[in-house]
Amino acid sequence: MKMKSVKAFLSIVTAASLAVSAPAAVFAEDAAAQEAEAQDSDGEATAEDFTIAFDGGELSVTNQTTQTIKEAKLVEAAADDSEEADNSEETADASKEAKMDLVLTEEDGTEHTFQDVTVDKWKDAVLVNSYEFLYINYKDESGKDQEAAETAEANTLEADAAEGNDAEEATREEE
Repeated sequence: MKMKSVKAFLSIVTAASLAVSAPAAVFAEDAAAQEAEAQDSDGEATAEDFTIAFDGGELSVTNQTTQTIKEAKLVEAAADDSEEADNSEETADASKEAKMDLVLTEEDGTEHTFQDVTVDKWKDAVLVNSYEFLYINYKDESGKDQEAAETAEANTLEADAAEGNDAEEATREEE
């Protein structure tokens, strides 16, 4: 009798677990499908990849951001007078290689500049967005992972005040 009651109990438990797990699996599948649809409708999909043309050919860049790049062009790097010419061996190496500035233009006209890049030596380039700054992750000639960061303009409180962009002053003018 003990054996029959154990078998009956196990049968009931098995039937109950099947009854509960089947609807849970269907619900989980529906939830995953709804989440995928929500991501598509939010516009969080990545934008199209783009290419950078240079003297030695082209480089295809994978775009993992939501920003659509309309144009990618290389321009000659502006000479920087703040560095000392006889500083180190690094300056001699830099003068041997022609470094360029990469300018990415979005559809809305916003420009993002990457200074002193050597695009011809990049492999597997990927454009990423981190905290509203663009980065290009790539592998160099030796296969090491490298990163080129967007050049940002340095804004200080003194510079903003000199330009008349003082927040307190602007609120006083509004009153």
